[in-house]
Amino acid sequence: MKIVQGNFKFKNSLIPLNPDNVKYIILHHADAKKATPEAVHSWHLSNGWAGIGYNEYITKDGTVYIARGDNIGAHSANNNSKSYGICLEGDYDTEPEVPLVQFEALVERLKYHKSRFKNLVGIEPHSKFNTTSCPGKYFPLQKIKEALNKAHDLESAIDVLTKHGIINSPEYWQENAVVGETVKGEFAGSLIIKMANELRK
Repeated sequence: MKIVQGNFKFKNSLIPLNPDNVKYIILHHADAKKATPEAVHSWHLSNGWAGIGYNEYITKDGTVYIARGDNIGAHSANNNSKSYGICLEGDYDTEPEVPLVQFEALVERLKYHKSRFKNLVGIEPHSKFNTTSCPGKYFPLQKIKEALNKAHDLESAIDVLTKHGIINSPEYWQENAVVGETVKGEFAGSLIIKMANELRK
């Protein structure tokens, strides 16, 4: 996954986002099949905003652009000071599938943000908070949440096996025993979770 610090020129000074205030990660789509982060920045400037309103923007090739980053966004009315907005390039009201690399990049970023926003309540679609179809009817929200739950289950299981001295390289297994990835990774991930469940009894 490639992470790029966006070089956006904002019209006004941005206000830092207090991570302790973040209750939601709000998910969006660009409502455009192709849209560079620079194009989105231009659209938002034309709306009279300071610039691109999302905290992060993920293109279809899986590149993560840090837009407003840890500053208050402009992506969900009345919720910006208590949320972190991530937008995917694409129009998922008409495009039936999020590219795998884009999906994986989003899941990785969500895992990272879940670990640092200590008061996080949920990961939600834009439509939960405002009158919109965003992030689109084909946006795989349930699949994303399932991937995050599996990742959490695996990390917890690896922790149990490490404490029992069965695993001595937890970082290796966190990267390679990924449920839902390769067949070998799927098998290893499932086996680790089963072993941990036995040890918990």
